[in-house]
Amino acid sequence: MKTVLLIFFGIISLNWACSQKIPAFKFKIYISNALGYHDTLYLGLDPQAQKSVNLDFGDIDIRNIPYRKELDLRYDYDPNPIFNNPNFKKKVSWYNCNDSSVTTPSYFGHPTLTPICFTTNSFPVILKWDKNIFEDTCLDKTFICRENWSRKDYFELWQLFTPQVFMADEDSLVVTEELLKNTKLDFPDYPNQWKEISNDGSEVDLFMFFIGPTNKPLNVLLENDNLRQEDLISYVKISSNSLYINVNEELIYHIKSIDLFNLYGKILYSHINASSQVRIPIQEYAKGIYIVRILMDSGKFFNLKIFIN
Repeated sequence: MKTVLLIFFGIISLNWACSQKIPAFKFKIYISNALGYHDTLYLGLDPQAQKSVNLDFGDIDIRNIPYRKELDLRYDYDPNPIFNNPNFKKKVSWYNCNDSSVTTPSYFGHPTLTPICFTTNSFPVILKWDKNIFEDTCLDKTFICRENWSRKDYFELWQLFTPQVFMADEDSLVVTEELLKNTKLDFPDYPNQWKEISNDGSEVDLFMFFIGPTNKPLNVLLENDNLRQEDLISYVKISSNSLYINVNEELIYHIKSIDLFNLYGKILYSHINASSQVRIPIQEYAKGIYIVRILMDSGKFFNLKIFIN
């Protein structure tokens, strides 16, 4: 069994080297636990990365391989087994280091979400990386936390989460059972701990962390003026083919753009013409949660979470 696993992860390393495209930024996350087990996750960032599996970057989807009970680290956006989403040992995510916006570190106002999950049979667990590569000015405020920030809005400083570590400042994070207990979230739409069936058929805990590649401070997540969403938007309707949004006619010329994003932060549709009613075609998009971002000329933005059925 150990030989098979070594061959498998050797193939992953070889695939990285032989992939058709090299991401603009790549790094590794190493993990070890108290019983001496080790694992490695290969991650990348690139402005041309797409949703789900990027075959041209050599992404490796291993959703059909059970998590190892002893220790297993993966990129797993939503480990809920109901959706059978892909998970990866190597994954390139979208991120644009040349984004010049002063208000957002990436699309729809959030640092690009890079979710990682692990199972383990012992604690403490240690996550390690090369901190020197995060000193790049494009990524010098990259952090790791336990909260999925893309699933909620922030309005006051006290609402902002506290990162567990900034990756340019430290080269490791020690994960104890106490830390996991104190940072566990049970909210239905963004839990950070799941149950998973492991390689020996037993049920194990799957713990989630989130990496936020960015060069902006966390306070960019806050609203920055007194305009309220209810003052701007009067009507939202979703049909089988279209999403309709009615906006206040007095404010339409202050709207810079209305954009539709998936939860990876990838822009799917952009509307820039001033209009009191905006129609966004949605018939080509898969069932799931999406974000509509309305960006004002002041730099303020509003996020609408919609569900396409």
